Amino acid sequence: MYFLVSHIIALIYSKSISLCSNKVERLLIYVLLIMWLAFLPSLQFGVGTDYFSYISIVENPEELSKYSYKGEYFFYYLVYFLTSIGFPSQSLFFFTSLLMSVLIVNFFRKLGGGKDLAVLIFTFLFITGMYHNQLNGIRTYISVYLFVNALLYRFEGRNKISVSLYLMGVLWHQTIIPFAIFLLIPASLYKSLSEKMLPLYIISTSLFILGVPFYFIEFIVSVFLPFYSHYLEMEMSGASLLNILSKMYYMPVHFIFIYIYLRNKVNILGKYESVLVFFWSISANFYFLFLYWDNFFRGYHYFAIFSIVPFYYLIKYFFGKRRKAEVLILALYALTPYVFKVIVVPVGEYSYMSIIHQAIQ
Repeated sequence: MYFLVSHIIALIYSKSISLCSNKVERLLIYVLLIMWLAFLPSLQFGVGTDYFSYISIVENPEELSKYSYKGEYFFYYLVYFLTSIGFPSQSLFFFTSLLMSVLIVNFFRKLGGGKDLAVLIFTFLFITGMYHNQLNGIRTYISVYLFVNALLYRFEGRNKISVSLYLMGVLWHQTIIPFAIFLLIPASLYKSLSEKMLPLYIISTSLFILGVPFYFIEFIVSVFLPFYSHYLEMEMSGASLLNILSKMYYMPVHFIFIYIYLRNKVNILGKYESVLVFFWSISANFYFLFLYWDNFFRGYHYFAIFSIVPFYYLIKYFFGKRRKAEVLILALYALTPYVFKVIVVPVGEYSYMSIIHQAIQ
């Protein structure tokens, strides 16, 4: 329930930006939105599996040295700074949540600005699950948000900013390293590939169902990410049937999106449309890989944000056609599994407790 109320307020902030004509007012709303998105993650207590591990890292300096050894210097020096100043261990979640919120808002600001920000925030909060998962995977998600921002700047030709953001991601979490290849692809190739959305969707889905990428991951991890090779040795427990079915829930929207997108042939998503469509096409059904190895979830983090594309496109398309009934149906369709996760069966990152609630108890 905390999240539902928080998300509604975030949407109000997002919508109000489109109503502001004054730049100072818009900037103020952006700041308030950033602070609000950082609020619940900053106050989390015992959420997920890594909360107490992070607390232990801050409280036990001897555990911190391994992050310097792994080259994750930004995380290392942030914790070192907090402990040197004497900040409480909970402050780690405040600073990291604030950074993630800045990166999230900047990403969506570039995609849709004030006009579409509410739609983007809606799809992000209620469809991707990233806002919940970032409570547990702090270092990973900072790298993820740095990568997707770097991707947009690269697409704009602002290469220095793109490279800087990518290198910052490497110094947060090295899972970002293999994704450098996507920053080397020219914008013209993204456009060409996005026009082949249907075959890309079919091929990638077929490969995921067959589990073929597992063998490529073995190679990539052993060569580029040796620090994470121990994950390959873990038992492949796979995802539950319920987990897979919950992801397949979105496939009807996928097919509607593909049909309308290929028939429409009109740019609706702006200058980033081709890169958005490409990434969605190759990752839309990535979750099938969880049947073979649940640690594929670590790679899926980098693609999860692109799951907003079908809903974002269709909402804009139907709204432009003044078909409000379809927009409402899409919104309710997106909300249904989310409400189930946060109210009916809240587990893991969807089961939230704050330090305030803990203190009261």
